[in-house]
Amino acid sequence: MVLDVRPSGAALRFLSEPKPVARYCADASYWIYLMHLPVVMALQVLVFPVAVPAIVKFMLVVGGAAIALFGSYHLLVRHSWLGRWLNGRRYSWRSRQHTGETATA
Repeated sequence: MVLDVRPSGAALRFLSEPKPVARYCADASYWIYLMHLPVVMALQVLVFPVAVPAIVKFMLVVGGAAIALFGSYHLLVRHSWLGRWLNGRRYSWRSRQHTGETATA
């Protein structure tokens, strides 16, 4: 019996072209995984005394952590030696990434 491994259906329709946003999130995911615990804990300490419902606190912590972690990835990691170490490549600050080309150093 031979398995047919060609993409079909939804995979062929939605995953056949490169997605820059998905690539960016994939590159940032390891940094976010490594750094999320201290960031989330610090934000929980900050929102603890605030008198709002728990769901609001949850949304503040999740949103604040996402902004802080993606921001720190973009400003501190993506274009540095740390980005090359984590992702295997380094992106330059030039606008080559807007054209879909990979800028390596």
